[in-house]
Amino acid sequence: MNLEARLDSITEFLRPWLNLLEVEVLKRYPEPLPLEVQTWARELQDSSMEELLDFINHRKSAIRNEGLQGFLSKISELTSFETLSKGSYELPQHLNRRVDLKKKHELEQIRSLCEQLNGVETIVDIGGGAGHLSSTLVDDKDRLAYCLDRNDKFQAQGKVRLRKWTPKNLEKISFVNCEFSENTDLECLNSYDNNLVVGLHGCGDLTTNTIKFFQKSESRWLLSVGCCYQNLNGQYNISNFGKNRGIEFSKNALHLAARCHTLYSAEDLDKKFKVRRFRYALHLYLHDVLGKEEFESIGNTSLSDYEGSFSEYAIKYAKLKRCLENELNEFYNSENTQKLIDHVIAADLVRELLGRVVESYIVVDRALFLEERGYYAHIVEAFKRDLSPRNLLVNGARKFV
Repeated sequence: MNLEARLDSITEFLRPWLNLLEVEVLKRYPEPLPLEVQTWARELQDSSMEELLDFINHRKSAIRNEGLQGFLSKISELTSFETLSKGSYELPQHLNRRVDLKKKHELEQIRSLCEQLNGVETIVDIGGGAGHLSSTLVDDKDRLAYCLDRNDKFQAQGKVRLRKWTPKNLEKISFVNCEFSENTDLECLNSYDNNLVVGLHGCGDLTTNTIKFFQKSESRWLLSVGCCYQNLNGQYNISNFGKNRGIEFSKNALHLAARCHTLYSAEDLDKKFKVRRFRYALHLYLHDVLGKEEFESIGNTSLSDYEGSFSEYAIKYAKLKRCLENELNEFYNSENTQKLIDHVIAADLVRELLGRVVESYIVVDRALFLEERGYYAHIVEAFKRDLSPRNLLVNGARKFV
């Protein structure tokens, strides 16, 4: 893949959509949406659940609108990366205690990738917490691991766990408690040339710092998967291309990237719509009936809140008077309210697809940063989407002259 060309294509595609990405659809109300989004939303409103599932899951959709099909096709093209097949490594029982299916899959895939690298002697596991990944990578191998994390409680728990179940692995792992940055200095890097730097779902800037640390330390290999893009504090656009021609994203756009690419079932989508119908109706009531122009956050809710009537939900979370019960239910059940809610939900589905494009922008920028500095850099979908949707991995390697 030509990384600069891909980043350029993603940039040009996203620029016209930055206004839609800037803020959630509901928070724009009553500001009108772009005309094409209005047209696409009307098409989606008339679509079946099966058609909506295909659309939101990036599968070939039966939706007829050519513009919407073109939009979906372009997103699929820009967010398409090599898919890593299931590796040959399977987590043994002694490493598989109290590990959920998602974590098990991730550990197996990273270990399988590590097995393809010839001569790994030292693992530098950044944000390694209790040492699950470190233990997996040194297990039954003549390797050492340095497990870096700022949370000493996680590390203490990891030591207890390793001492109980895999004491031989504990002998190979050094837990380093530190506030990690790209300039963190580790003595191990002065002793071992064949270092593998790994970062599994480093939160926000941690992944950016991991990549810069890998480059500065002149380690040999990198396996890095990011997450929590909403916690990036300007630590993207790190490539020369990004610095000169890149996009600045809003916090809302980064939030969208952090929760995108979930593989929905019909039940998942039904729950999502049920929650949104009540939430959107409440905002419309507060805005149109009570004249409150500012979007009001209602805090955390539970699924049981959406099983009762709309009035119960609204009275509880907007602290409205009980005497408004009939008025609230009439407002919610009115044809105009239901049509408007359907339209906003459909427009939201269009906006949500852009999240994976924003994520791809950030990841390609990171890989290009390495390539510009003389490293091999490759991007793969390392994990199954239904288990771990934050699955874009940057595989980096130092070139030898």
